[in-house]
Parts: sequence; C-alpha cells; structure tokens
Amino acid sequence: MGLAALTPLSFLNAGMDKHLYFFYWPAQNLSDNELQSLMPRLSAVEQKAFSSSKSLKRQFEVLRGRALLRTVFRKLYNFELPNKLPVSASGKPLECNGHSFNISHSKDVLVLVVSDLGEVGVDIEFDNPDRKFLEVVKNYGTEKELQDIEKTEPSSRSKKFYSQWCLKESYAKATGEGLSSSLKDIEFDLEKGAFTHSAEKPICYFQYLNLNGHHVSICHLNKDVLDIDASTVNFTNGDFEFLPLSITPKTIK
Repeated sequence: MGLAALTPLSFLNAGMDKHLYFFYWPAQNLSDNELQSLMPRLSAVEQKAFSSSKSLKRQFEVLRGRALLRTVFRKLYNFELPNKLPVSASGKPLECNGHSFNISHSKDVLVLVVSDLGEVGVDIEFDNPDRKFLEVVKNYGTEKELQDIEKTEPSSRSKKFYSQWCLKESYAKATGEGLSSSLKDIEFDLEKGAFTHSAEKPICYFQYLNLNGHHVSICHLNKDVLDIDASTVNFTNGDFEFLPLSITPKTIK
C-alpha cells in the first residue's frame, strides 16, 4: 500500500490548521533495491554528499533522513525543498516556506519533527550503560542534575541520564545554540515536569516520551502547541507508508 492508502488525518487537514508533526521511523532492514529507490528523492547536492561520505553509517542517515524530509514536505505542503537546505552559522536548519524541522538518529531509528508553529528541535537516545555519562553531566549538567544521578540506583542511572540528556540536546537544537553553549544554565526535573533556566535563555516547552525503549524529546518555543500529530513510518515497495501513532508525551515547562 502506498501513502494515499495510509494517510493520517493530519495529512488531509494540512494547511487548515497549525500543526506539529512527529514521524517515527523504526529500525528497518532495507534491501539494496529499496535503498536505491530512496536516492531519487534526494536533491543533487544531497546525492553528492551521500556519494562522497566515507562513513556507511552517515550515508544511511543522510539517505533515510533527507528522503523522508523531502517526501513529507511534498505531501504536507506541496512544497519542494531547495536543492541545498539553508542553515544558520551554527549549522541549524532554517525555516523553509514558514515551516521548521529537525531530525535525530539513534542507531537505526530515525525521528523527524516538522512544525508550523516556529522553531523546533528533537533528540532521540537509547540507553547505553557503558557510556561514561557522569563525565558528560559534569561538563554539561547542573550540580543538582549530577546529584540526582549519583543518588539514583546504579542500575537506573543510565535511564536517568538519557532522559535528561535528550531534553538538553533537543533544547540546543531548537534554539540553535548547539552543545557549545552553556547547558549548565538550564535544568530539568523530569519527575516534576519542570524546566528552569537563566534569564538569558529563551523560554522553551518540551514533550518527552519513552518510545520502544528510546528516550525522545521535542523542544518548541511556542506555548500554543497542544497536540502532536504522530505517525510511524515504513518504506516498502518503493514507497513510504504512514500509520497513525498513539503517543502520550509528558509535558515539561
């Protein structure tokens, strides 16, 4: 079945209301033929970047991410993204035709967020207990965040860290500040659903969820975001399928 047969209601209503769209593409073993059929969906610039990359992992991310992004913009807005996507000085993708977007990868899982409501950032993380995450918290976290992790049972520390870390990553991506900014000026308390920040930092709002063992955070700068249109993505027989996805994110503000 193709896209038309599995179109979520949000696609049918595109352009009628303002939306925040979330696309979840789980790990999928694509055949060589399926990978090749994704290539024409990329622009000439992206196809060149794909061919010149020496990292198979990076090639796979570029191919899936840009193919999905361009397909979504065509279907949602009947808009063809430019050959080369505009980015800020910090590398953040800029709005195209009044719509913001952001992509994140974790292993072979991909998430894409597209917003009609201003800047947006997304991050997805999987638990990796072997990572030296206490060093990351010491460099990028607040004293309270470090204390919260240190007093957590060792078997649960990885989960605690990645839930906080994906929130910080999504913030850095939404604001365009990147990880070079002082992430010690923002603090999260997931249990209380609280976000605190210094006066110099922009006010942001977050939707956090644990999706099939992955931590996902969506950060947006618009307080009017109430609902998220979520879809699961599949690619088969040379076409994308979009199935409605039920999610219940935790709001943090």
